[in-house]
Amino acid sequence: MSVTRIIWLITNLIVLIIVSVWFIKTRDWEPLAALVAAFGSIVIFFLTKENNKNKDFTPKIKQHIKAGNNSFNIQSGRDTNLEK
Repeated sequence: MSVTRIIWLITNLIVLIIVSVWFIKTRDWEPLAALVAAFGSIVIFFLTKENNKNKDFTPKIKQHIKAGNNSFNIQSGRDTNLEK
């Protein structure tokens, strides 16, 4: 387990304890919502796997784009000016 995941787990457990005390003292809907979110964060922690940066990422879905007779395809991350 990486240091980042350990810090994430410790932080989530501290938040869960604080929110639990808040809910016990006030018994309102706001601490209840925070308690559900904190509990959900802990559940997500155990359901996610650690990313292995040594493995190559290969997408499962490949995109194929076709243009018509009088059209063309452009993929750009910035502003694109088209001149005719």
